[in-house]
Amino acid sequence: EDPGDDMHGADKLLVAALEHGEGSDGVESTVSSVPDVSNFGHFEVVQRLLETEAHDQREEKLAEQEAKLSDMYKEFRDDILAMHQKEADIRMFEDDFEQVFCENLKALNITETPSLERLKIHPDIALRLSEFEVLFWALQTQPAYMAWLCR
Repeated sequence: EDPGDDMHGADKLLVAALEHGEGSDGVESTVSSVPDVSNFGHFEVVQRLLETEAHDQREEKLAEQEAKLSDMYKEFRDDILAMHQKEADIRMFEDDFEQVFCENLKALNITETPSLERLKIHPDIALRLSEFEVLFWALQTQPAYMAWLCR
């Protein structure tokens, strides 16, 4: 005997919708097309669906995943918000380096500063640098704003 023979009309429609791969919208439209589902054995079908639910889709697993992702997000956000201080430290080191470099040039009686214009950049790289200029600028100067957007 077919186990589906003991199912009521709404249950059959619900199971048929799930078997044909319809998503939740298909199931909802199938169930809503039944005039009065309160008279049918809806609970049994829902119970069977919950019993066959994948282990990684259960509420406890989803809560664990959410907690892990939330912790990762907080770490990333904290790192991004701390970048302002790190950038300030780097600017301070750059200023210190420039000052010491200029003092060393004076001490060595070197009057002309080295020119970066004489350096050669591979043409393929030079073509790509302009494409990423705006992106790099935004990533370097706006990390706190981007973190704020993710709140």
